[in-house]
Amino acid sequence: MFWKISWHNFKRKPLRSFLTLLGIAVGVASLLAVISGITTTNHFVDQQTQKSLGKSDLIIRSTDGTFSDQVLNEVKKVSGVQQALGLVQQSARIHLPGKEKAGLAARSVQLIGLSRMDSSLLPFKVIKGNPNASGLFLSKTTARLWEVKLGDLVHLEIDGKEHDVPVVAMFEDAMFLDGPNSWKSAERNHWRALLPKDTLEKMSEQKGELEVVRVQVVASEKRQRVQQALEERMKQQNESVYTEVAVADPRQNNRLYELYLLLLGLGGTGLIISCMILFQTVYTNITEREREFAAMKALGSTPEQIQGIVLREVLILSGMGTLFGTLLGILLADLLQKGIMNAFHIPLDYQLQLGTALWISVTLGILLPLLASVLPVRRASRISVTDALRNRRTDLRHRFSKRRIWMGLILLVISLFDFTLSSFVSAILGAYFLIPVAFCMILHLMCLCFKHRVEYEMALRNALRQSQRFSNMAAILMLGIALSLFMSSVINYQEKYLERDVTAVFGGHMQIWAERFFTEEDMKVLREKKGIKNVTQVKEAPVVWQSKKGLRQMSVLGVDPKWHQSHPLFTLQRVERKTPHLNAKGTILLGDYAFYEWGGKVGEKIRLQTPSGEKAFKVTGVVNTGFDSGYVGFVGRDRMKEEFGITYASRGMVTLERNQDPKAMKEALYRDEGKQLMQINTVNEEVDWQRRAYPGISLLFAGLLAVAMGMTGIGIVNLLIMSVTERIQDYESMRAIGVGRFQIYGMVIGEGAVIGVTGILVGSALGLWLIGLIALSDMENMEFFILWPQWLIICLCGAFVTLVASLIPAFRAGNVSLPPTRLE
Repeated sequence: MFWKISWHNFKRKPLRSFLTLLGIAVGVASLLAVISGITTTNHFVDQQTQKSLGKSDLIIRSTDGTFSDQVLNEVKKVSGVQQALGLVQQSARIHLPGKEKAGLAARSVQLIGLSRMDSSLLPFKVIKGNPNASGLFLSKTTARLWEVKLGDLVHLEIDGKEHDVPVVAMFEDAMFLDGPNSWKSAERNHWRALLPKDTLEKMSEQKGELEVVRVQVVASEKRQRVQQALEERMKQQNESVYTEVAVADPRQNNRLYELYLLLLGLGGTGLIISCMILFQTVYTNITEREREFAAMKALGSTPEQIQGIVLREVLILSGMGTLFGTLLGILLADLLQKGIMNAFHIPLDYQLQLGTALWISVTLGILLPLLASVLPVRRASRISVTDALRNRRTDLRHRFSKRRIWMGLILLVISLFDFTLSSFVSAILGAYFLIPVAFCMILHLMCLCFKHRVEYEMALRNALRQSQRFSNMAAILMLGIALSLFMSSVINYQEKYLERDVTAVFGGHMQIWAERFFTEEDMKVLREKKGIKNVTQVKEAPVVWQSKKGLRQMSVLGVDPKWHQSHPLFTLQRVERKTPHLNAKGTILLGDYAFYEWGGKVGEKIRLQTPSGEKAFKVTGVVNTGFDSGYVGFVGRDRMKEEFGITYASRGMVTLERNQDPKAMKEALYRDEGKQLMQINTVNEEVDWQRRAYPGISLLFAGLLAVAMGMTGIGIVNLLIMSVTERIQDYESMRAIGVGRFQIYGMVIGEGAVIGVTGILVGSALGLWLIGLIALSDMENMEFFILWPQWLIICLCGAFVTLVASLIPAFRAGNVSLPPTRLE
């Protein structure tokens, strides 16, 4: 019986129920889409990173750059090794018909020679051709851009000699063999092709050398025992190699957690807005049915039974809204995922991950509305029978509480002391507690401005009488305006000052990578080249470390302190009492992303498995850097041999003479030193490479913010319709005494205007507060920045949403029928 009562009440106000359902559905859909986007992207990156290792358990590298291919034979003799694969790389240049005008950088290709083409230790799925043939293996994207097919000959230039090599197979695109997706991007990201090591040696001067050996351990063996056995055998053979655990760590080139936080903030905001819409609906329903509940109590119904009736209504609303929201969310999730992949220009296929997103969205979609209805449900059970039957009108004016005002002020002050994510939450909660005060202040100012307009004065009086409802809806608009202002400021700041920030920590004008490693003679030749001012080496050591979430891998760069002083590779973010020195033994500076993943504190020690063994290093500071997205460590270059066991350098930094064009110098280096250099990146190319994602990200967030603003509009429509419905007899009486239809329109639109003005003003203030917090915090390397034209556009969008949301209730109020005239 109680379910029938709840269902009847649900159907009694169809428009109100529909708008509430729509609000819940959009909130659940936005949360589902965001969580799905995060889990799908995470799964995709993790899967591609894991694929890059295949079934590898251990990796053997050289401390001198390369080693003899006899190491591969020795590895296979060690007990517990199931299979091993040797890899070597060779730079080449392609000559294709119709592409002669392309620069040397765009025609550079990295040939990867494999000791076995059918090994699962470097997995790639052949889709066409013979996997056992001798020739080039190309990805399907590379083959398409080169305009070649199976059997075609590709003209390659290696070490000044020309070769025609047939295309024997094509494989599916994969991130670990990622090549350019256009000829323009090939100027920065060189092409990749696979071929048998024997074939590569016949064409090049590099014979009997390897750079890496991948090892798979027998399943029944312990990886640590096999690693020790390999190290002992390599020592017996006097090979300058070391063995490290194969770790699939996608963080080395992907810094996505900040993007995830912003997405979660938007998705959570949508669900919170839907809960506030439901709160208003339930609260108004209870207010309208006070006499009904009083009569039920007079007839013997208990408070628990009344609470059950209301809770069942909430369950119907939340259940149906969650169901529709789930269906809508699946469509929105696919759209959002396409937006994420397009923003980062990833052409690979993905599988939508909905499992986690579904159960979280469904659970919160039902649970949060129930929690939001707790106060209205308690009010329903405490209705006084005598007051209700006497038809005492409920006062919906907000009664200010000094405790609430002080709580809001305290939360705002707290947000200034702890510049972390919690400070942003404190600021938003503080603004929510204070918005009723701001609402009434703005309301009184508007009364002074429109005291000679009767319809507006009546609208403002009604808004004051229902200040509790109206201020809550203004809080929703406030949140939408603040988030829009905050996120647009962050994205626009990063895009506007991207070139400045990248240049500040690039370490020079160009970064270069050697085919094998740089010698002093190589450095001398480069320094003497016309247009080059100076060159330095940067040593690099891959290290494995244990975090709270498992094994991680990053690179430690050994840099020249004097070079860093004149051409910074990083800027200090947080340090000990004194400025750390790179050459201080046993110390390390961590990039901000590596520091975040590590989870320790400045001054504590981090244990790293280096090429020369496991060692502890004191973290003396945190730095902002563009190298490996901040997932990196820095030490002095002179310490690399003793503390990390690295004697060679394959990376270098170049500074140019004034007025020297970096692009022209890059072409000259490829032309004159192409045999030695494998890759060259200029600072301008790095800026363009990072900037390419901003249009997609901006569009992505604009779409999500539009959804949030749309939900705000739904809430305003719902609130004003409830307000109009309560006073429908008042509007009929006004029409009967001659009040015009447009005057009534003005009254309802005026009520919406109070919500709009309050939400826009307080939201703008909150947005500026949040921008100030992130400028003061260490979360982003950002200054206080706002584009005032964009702020104006956001305010106009808020006003437009409020106006459009007010029109439907206004037309409903203005088009009421005149009461019939009775003839005596």
